[in-house]
Amino acid sequence: MMKKAQDEIYTTSSIGAFQACPKMYDLRINKRLEAIDRPSYFVLGSLFHEAKEQWALAVRDGDIGNALGRAIEVIGSADVKDEDVRCKATEMIRAYSRRYLTSDTRLEYLSIEEPFRCKTPMGKSLAGICDGIVRDVGGKLWVLETKTAATVDESYKKRMSHQRQAMLYTYAMTRATGHSGYDVVGVLYDFVQKPSIRRKKATPADKMRYTKDGELYSGQREYDEGDAEYMERIRKWYHDGPEGKLQRMEVVFSRHQLDAFEKSIHKTIKLIEVCGEEFGEDGWPESQSACMANRTPCEFSDYCWSGDSELQ
Repeated sequence: MMKKAQDEIYTTSSIGAFQACPKMYDLRINKRLEAIDRPSYFVLGSLFHEAKEQWALAVRDGDIGNALGRAIEVIGSADVKDEDVRCKATEMIRAYSRRYLTSDTRLEYLSIEEPFRCKTPMGKSLAGICDGIVRDVGGKLWVLETKTAATVDESYKKRMSHQRQAMLYTYAMTRATGHSGYDVVGVLYDFVQKPSIRRKKATPADKMRYTKDGELYSGQREYDEGDAEYMERIRKWYHDGPEGKLQRMEVVFSRHQLDAFEKSIHKTIKLIEVCGEEFGEDGWPESQSACMANRTPCEFSDYCWSGDSELQ
């Protein structure tokens, strides 16, 4: 059974899925399908986010001296298949803590993992969870969002400043009825660049070359690089030029922008409702341009290309 339109709750993820591809929305939201295996970059981002949440809780509770330790404990106990991910997440939170635990950059956490559910003037339900609500050293309130990315350049920051998520969170907190009451001025982004350094691997036996003294040639290794050595290199990578790898950006929207967003979101929701009425459970239209968006396969690409075969 499809949910009735008036019962639907819309999130930034569900709206984004529909705008990218109606069929993606149908599979993910209506049919509740998801990929069995997640790419390692998703796992790394999620693990860092979990550690950062514990870090923020410690800061909020005044347990500043143990904030980093509590975060690293989360990473150490996590069930991850790739130890490289664990090493990277550890050094990411270590670098983040070193940069933002000082008195001049520290934020006051009013709420962590702040959920919201509210209604637009047309009675459409919006919901989500933001990383937190914070007060900066100047007394302003912000929605805080922490993002990890392979590269934090001007192009990436511009995309984030136009992101639907930031607009929806600001709209929900300041415009929609039933919001939490926080008078935020906008979204504060903390960007953390993911380490590009790879663990050094042992040289294959058939490619090992030795000097006349019996030593391996420079650049060759008998064993894989250990965790401590690998993490030390990542730590140095963050230490050498942290300004570009950990950045904080303010995003503020005008009244005109929020008015336009409100109109746009109602139009998008109307299209979702039309698809639900027109196609029901019969299969929504697909947008093949989304199959390899950003040169990355959609999680449902194999399923769709197989003709929705259950074997996929």
